[in-house]
Amino acid sequence: MARSPLNIKITGVESTFATLKDKYNSAMMEVDREMAASTEQMATTAKSIFPGGNPAINGETQMYAEIRASIRAEKNRPFAYSLVAGKSGDDMPAYIEFGTGRYFPKYPGKEKEWQDLAKQYYKNGKGWMNPSPYFYPSVTGGIVSLVNNIKQIFKRNERL
Repeated sequence: MARSPLNIKITGVESTFATLKDKYNSAMMEVDREMAASTEQMATTAKSIFPGGNPAINGETQMYAEIRASIRAEKNRPFAYSLVAGKSGDDMPAYIEFGTGRYFPKYPGKEKEWQDLAKQYYKNGKGWMNPSPYFYPSVTGGIVSLVNNIKQIFKRNERL
């Protein structure tokens, strides 16, 4: 009598992994969609709180209106979004956000990330603009909501 080995076979492993992969892909797409929606909401909030400009300064209200209209969210790649204001190479939206000159230290965003961004626009300390943050409050409030929504996505998907 020939001896045959004892073979062990687990059925359904491939289909289980395929289901897990589908679940993973679905959750990742849902997270990316949530990031897109949240970033759009941050841009909308930033537009709503953007200052109107000083009518006493010739052309300022028009310039501010143009910058407000340009505020938008952009998708760079999955899970990477940007908030943008103004035209490329135009620093005025940043000066409005962060302030200039001696008013620059009044900027409320004291977190390192915000300070590093703000310092990119600090020139010579002679500016006259107070900060008028529109992105900072939009992002700080929007991030809290985004994180909670992503946690809910993972909570819904933690079981098969």
